Amino acid sequence: MGIFARFERTGIKRTTIGLLVFAACFTRILAQNTSSLTDGELGRLADWVVQSGKQTFLNAPAAEAMGLGKFALPMHGLAFKPSGDDHLHIVLVGTSRGETDIVVTHTTLDQVGPMWLTSPTGTLKKTIYEDAKGIAVVTDGRFDADFQAQKAYLLSKIPAE
Repeated sequence: MGIFARFERTGIKRTTIGLLVFAACFTRILAQNTSSLTDGELGRLADWVVQSGKQTFLNAPAAEAMGLGKFALPMHGLAFKPSGDDHLHIVLVGTSRGETDIVVTHTTLDQVGPMWLTSPTGTLKKTIYEDAKGIAVVTDGRFDADFQAQKAYLLSKIPAE
């Protein structure tokens, strides 16, 4: 007698069993993704953005330039504009390919500036630059010091526990 037949004898239907298996797998996947946020230098930042940020999207051209796919990616985001500063400091957190992606940007109000793709460990994965002409991948490291400054700025924004 198969496993489904045993459950059906007790009154549990195959669809119920399927739903229970799906729920167990989904819960495990969710737990794995949630725990990955808390690891590393930017883990607390990622957790805070997911908990406090607003639902938004990383636009499709930026996602494609970063190697995250050809479509807009749903993410959680927070933005800061200090008084007297004509730049926005933005952090976005989402998942793609089973990994936590953190996108950081320091952009002018007309959306000109570098964007960095990083991980919860703080490892810089890719840099792109967006301006009126479009988006270009930057490989020469000219924005690496800016990336370090943005990480420090955003980490300073996390509320004390």
